[in-house]
Amino acid sequence: SLDSNPEAQSLLQAMLASTEELNRVGDALARGEVEPKWWWNGEYDRDRAEESNDRGAAAFKAKRYGDAFDSFTDAIQLWPSRFVYHANRASAALKLGRYDVCASDCEEALAIQPTNLKVLIRCATALQALGRPAEASKYWRRVLAEDAGNAKGEAGLRRCCEEEATQEAKKEAEAAKSQEGSRTELPRTGVSDDWNDRLYACREMTKYEQSLSADLSVIEALIMCRRYPDALTSLRGMPESTETLYLTAEAQWRSGDVSAALAILSSMADGGCGQVRKCAELQ
Repeated sequence: SLDSNPEAQSLLQAMLASTEELNRVGDALARGEVEPKWWWNGEYDRDRAEESNDRGAAAFKAKRYGDAFDSFTDAIQLWPSRFVYHANRASAALKLGRYDVCASDCEEALAIQPTNLKVLIRCATALQALGRPAEASKYWRRVLAEDAGNAKGEAGLRRCCEEEATQEAKKEAEAAKSQEGSRTELPRTGVSDDWNDRLYACREMTKYEQSLSADLSVIEALIMCRRYPDALTSLRGMPESTETLYLTAEAQWRSGDVSAALAILSSMADGGCGQVRKCAELQ
């Protein structure tokens, strides 16, 4: 009888636990609380996954990193629960300079093996290359927690601290410049048709440069593409400054809400910002 077989009972309990977990994930997806993973709904096949991983390893050894990346991608889709497939694809992504993919794959691998030193180093390296030293430093600290005195970890953490200090100084300078309102005003005549291209370029830039200037460039492009609600939503989440108030007034005026734009500009004038030429001209 299976009821008296400990191995069968253990397997049954594991199956029930897996079913409950799948149900929880399904419910969370239905509520929009979890984003689906890119590899979900694959054709799970352990043998084919291993074959794909072997092809990827051979391509990686031959320095054909693009082919390796594709093969490791196939392996993940065929058997996503294996740590090594995510770790291997992260390594190929790092070689290809696809740092965002590398960081994401590292996080998936670390969810399975949280203390793997190579993957921790890989993740920290990718985040640092993305200009995210604060996040990278957390992984460098995890490297040092696993291997005190690790040369890469110490050097990486030191660079992160330097980059964070540089970013903070830049952030303060940008905030001061934003308060001055010295950015070029938005054009009202002779507007070219390339603002959609500019919006795409500005959004791509924000993936690698997290700065106030980059965020303002995106908002300017949104306004020029007549996407006023999107621009206003973005502005509401930013610290108030002469630049953000000016752009809010521009978006309001261009969307037809002249009274709201005038109210903002009047309050700016009362607050001492009336000497900013573009604000006075818009008013």
